[in-house]
Amino acid sequence: METSPLTHHDDLHNESTPQGRHFFHSKTIAWVFFSVVGIIIALIIFWVGMLVGFRKASFSYEWGSGYYENFVGPHGGMRHGAPSGAFMDAHGAAGVVMTVTASSSVVIQGRDGNEKIIALDAHTIVRQGDATVASTALQAGDHVVVIGSPNQSGQIAARFIRVVPASVPFPFAPASSTVSSTQQ
Repeated sequence: METSPLTHHDDLHNESTPQGRHFFHSKTIAWVFFSVVGIIIALIIFWVGMLVGFRKASFSYEWGSGYYENFVGPHGGMRHGAPSGAFMDAHGAAGVVMTVTASSSVVIQGRDGNEKIIALDAHTIVRQGDATVASTALQAGDHVVVIGSPNQSGQIAARFIRVVPASVPFPFAPASSTVSSTQQ
């Protein structure tokens, strides 16, 4: 029996015949394809891990380079022995406002006499009594408690500042408070 060319061509694409198997339905090709995709996914995961590690390392380096200057002070620190309280809490501070700068930062003097730079931004909440006030309401001489987190410059990025009334005893005030009332 004679077959027409059209019938013979249809037999080539019929999956039931050995010659009709499609190239991409081969188990070997599927294994190679999924192996390559798996390797690409593994490389992407490795690359993301490297980016995260690099970001953490650069943050640690930048934050560490300014730590002693911002939290312990430019004089003393660990080079001359560790005085009591040399390890400061980087997530908050309490003290008297020394200066309020136009560049959205406040310098406070803690009980130990060290100055701490507090960075303010649009997310900083300043509370005075029951009222929320603008960060521009902070003035030299105000007693404040600051809660925040360290930034890459070694400053405290303030999230919440509580202004304590002068009539309330303030245990965090420096022993001898020399406050500059100049605003920059």
